[in-house]
Amino acid sequence: MNKIRYTVRNDGSISSNGDLIVFFMNDTAVPTYFGISNMGSPEGSNRFKLMSDSRQSFGTTTTTEFLNSGNEALRATVNELNVVYPDKTDPSTFKLLHGQRYVKGNLPAVDDAPVKEFVSRPDSNSGVQDHGVTFGNSLKPVSTLKDLATNWKDTESWVSRQFGWDGAKLVTHQKSFNKPNVDKAVNPTAGRYQVSEVETGFFNASSFTRVLVPMVETSNINPVKQPILVFDL
Repeated sequence: MNKIRYTVRNDGSISSNGDLIVFFMNDTAVPTYFGISNMGSPEGSNRFKLMSDSRQSFGTTTTTEFLNSGNEALRATVNELNVVYPDKTDPSTFKLLHGQRYVKGNLPAVDDAPVKEFVSRPDSNSGVQDHGVTFGNSLKPVSTLKDLATNWKDTESWVSRQFGWDGAKLVTHQKSFNKPNVDKAVNPTAGRYQVSEVETGFFNASSFTRVLVPMVETSNINPVKQPILVFDL
């Protein structure tokens, strides 16, 4: 791989001309920012209008492509991890090996992918504190939250996200919603309401899988499982 091409498409916003503010640097260690704002306009300036969904503030489609030196698209794959354990009575025969097979992610085609929903919640570990701004929230999957009201889509700050493959491209469609903020922006109280709706995150991420080496207990040995950390970057 020689190059990563990351494309952001503006799918509209509540800004009067549909503009979107995007901050992105040629450095995957610097967080990206998406959003809308009238903080640079005089108070009372009504620069907003409703989108087709009156709860939505903006939407984006992001595309990630991996290219070689000839600008040819590369399919993102990982080297498959093989577990070799020929003698289940002898833990010394247990091995984790990288095989010869490369596999792509199990994401579906983007148009066939499910739409997942996430709600903004306070998070002291959100981890983005760049450029003098601290973001104290992160997005939590709706499926993990038990305290949502029946009308949460009208009261919460939330996003819908659909992601998957388009050929060799990784594509994400995202819509951001915050009805209380949108209502105030479009109908400012006494003509005075300024709004800034911003989301941020890192382009790259890492994860790991904890694998426990099996042990066979004997009468003379009190075995301890030793963890092996396998990192996917």
